[in-house]
Amino acid sequence: MGFNRPSKIQETALPMMLAEPPQNLIAQSQSGTGKTAAFVLAMLSAVDPNKTYPQRGVKLREQIVIGTPGTMLDWCGKFKFIDPKKITVFVLDEADVMIATQGHQDQSIRIQRSARAPPRPLWTVTSGP
Repeated sequence: MGFNRPSKIQETALPMMLAEPPQNLIAQSQSGTGKTAAFVLAMLSAVDPNKTYPQRGVKLREQIVIGTPGTMLDWCGKFKFIDPKKITVFVLDEADVMIATQGHQDQSIRIQRSARAPPRPLWTVTSGP
C-alpha cells in the first residue's frame, strides 16, 4: 500500500486505539492523511483468528462487518443477519458527509440505540483542503 511510516494522525491515534482498554479520541485531519487506515488497523488488531464460526446459518458471525447505516439497519432489523446487541465498535467513516449531505444521522442513532451497551463509536471527519 506504500506506507513507509505512520502519518501524524496515525502516530497520535494508533497508540490510543490500541491501548487496553482503548481510549476515546477526537481528531481532525485532512483527506488522505490516514484516518481510515488508523481505525481499520485498530479493528484488525482486535480480531481473534482462533475464533471460528459456522459458515452457514441465519446470522452472520463475522467479527467485522462493513456497511452504510441503512444497510446495517436492514441487516439488523429486516433480515436479522446481525444481532445489534453484539456490536462493540460502530464506525462512521466520513461522518460529516454522511450525516450532513446524505441524511444518515437518524439511522446511525437507531443503530447505536439498538445495541445492548452503547458501542464505542468511531467517527472520521475530513477537514477542509
